[in-house]
Amino acid sequence: MPVFIPSVGWTGKLVSNARVVSSLLMAVLWEAVLAAPGKAQTALSATKSVQLIAVKPASIGISLVNGGPVVFALNGAEATGNADPAWSVNWNLPARNQAIQVCAALAGPLTATSVSAASIPPSHVEARPDGASTFQNFSGTGCGRAAALQVSRVLVTGLNNKRGSKKNSLQLRINERGLNLPPGTYTGTLNIFVDVMEAPARGQ
Repeated sequence: MPVFIPSVGWTGKLVSNARVVSSLLMAVLWEAVLAAPGKAQTALSATKSVQLIAVKPASIGISLVNGGPVVFALNGAEATGNADPAWSVNWNLPARNQAIQVCAALAGPLTATSVSAASIPPSHVEARPDGASTFQNFSGTGCGRAAALQVSRVLVTGLNNKRGSKKNSLQLRINERGLNLPPGTYTGTLNIFVDVMEAPARGQ
């Protein structure tokens, strides 16, 4: 059926070709799209990907709650320190079987500051961890170190204790028996260590 299309400047034009009509309508619509504001067309495009990697490292640390100094009033027998060293261990570890070991170690004997050749050996310095019933001296090993003893041990598994904290304290005393020390001041250093060790799973 012929289609009548009115046009400015002339009238009465009959168009019998439907394809021509369709092409004209598409052209008009396309020009309207191009003329619309904010409708810029992308002629070319390219894409590259950037990989994102976030890493949270494992961590463990010691915070001193009471870092001394610890003073002993030597009396020829057993002299307990006037304060107990205390600290907090904090950790954030991977979810696998591990053990957190806390140890205390003497850097060496307590040496006299004014009297030569006089000292208090580690075997005469004793400690009682976290209110234990008995004292033990520093003549053994702990955490693979000499003149040391183990204070605590926490097992970390894939299900628990992956992130946490633990407080420790250590009561100290000096056993002066058999030393025959001359009067003077004796000083030394106590170090606190924390190690993370691989631990076998239960049943192994």
